[in-house]
Amino acid sequence: MMIEIDVNSPTWKTVSGKARAVIDEAQLRLERRGYDATETEFERGRIETARAILKLADPPQVKPAIPQPPPY
Repeated sequence: MMIEIDVNSPTWKTVSGKARAVIDEAQLRLERRGYDATETEFERGRIETARAILKLADPPQVKPAIPQPPPY
C-alpha cells in the first residue's frame, strides 16, 4: 500500500527544503579539496539519502498486470 504525499503540505515543504539543503551542503563539501575517501563516501551517502527522500513524492511507476506483446 502506497501512501501519497501531499507535496503542497507545510510538512513536505519543510522536509523537501531540508533535503535540498543537505544536498547543496554536501556538494559544496565535495568540491573542497582535502577530503579522504571515507569523508567523500560519507558526503555522497548524504546526497543519495536526501535524493531518496525527495523521490518519495514521485508518483509510483505501475507495471501492467498483463504482459504486453512486443511492438511490431
